[in-house]
Amino acid sequence: MPKSREHGQGALYWVESRKMWRAVVDVGFDPETGTRLQKARMSKTKDGAVKKLNLMLRERDSMGMVLDRSTRVSDLAQAWLDDVAGRTKPKTLTGYRSNLKASILPVLGHRIAADLTPSTCDACTPPSENAAPETPPSRARIAHW
Repeated sequence: MPKSREHGQGALYWVESRKMWRAVVDVGFDPETGTRLQKARMSKTKDGAVKKLNLMLRERDSMGMVLDRSTRVSDLAQAWLDDVAGRTKPKTLTGYRSNLKASILPVLGHRIAADLTPSTCDACTPPSENAAPETPPSRARIAHW
């Protein structure tokens, strides 16, 4: 009998029609219909599918969602602004919007969020406060939070 996974740990199975392995993770339920929502990835090898399954589980556990291949940084930034809008002061929210618009979105806004690495994020921050005199110190300090 094959080993089974515990509840909430995803599924891994062979898809004969595509000759590929499929990794599937539950990400919640549709609030309107109550149907189960799933994210899936395909791989030619079982080891590749296991790696993709583990990556999806880590994303779900750490961020609360599995990043798909179409979510851009600008989409996540807008969702974050919408989320914090109800619990921050208007001036703070204006500062967040300004910093995103000036420092982050021009460099990273078009990128797919799942493909970000620390080196791509470093592209939107100056190397040091002394190296970029056109960047106000407060902006450089906020960019390195």
